[in-house]
Amino acid sequence: MEQLKENFAEEALGKTLLTTDDALPRLPALDLSAEDLQRVRNGMSLRVSETGWSDGAQVKLRIHPGHLIAVAVFNAAENLLHPRVVIAREDS
Repeated sequence: MEQLKENFAEEALGKTLLTTDDALPRLPALDLSAEDLQRVRNGMSLRVSETGWSDGAQVKLRIHPGHLIAVAVFNAAENLLHPRVVIAREDS
C-alpha cells in the first residue's frame, strides 16, 4: 500500500498497475484479427488450428500483447474457442 501511495504521489501508477493481459500470466494467449475481434465481441466461437491446448483450457484473446479482449474456453473435440468473459469496448 505504501508503494501505491508513493507511485500515486509521483504520478507513476503505470509502473504499479498491471494491464488486464498481464494480470493473467499463466493463461496462453491468441492475438485476434479484426474479423475475429468482431466475432468475439458478439460472443461467437472461433475455430482454431492445432494449438497444443488441453480441452477446457482457458485462453486469453487479445488484439496485441497488453490489450485483453476476452477469456475463452477451448473445446479440443471441435478446435473451438468460446468466449466466456468478454471485456472489449466498442473502440477496441
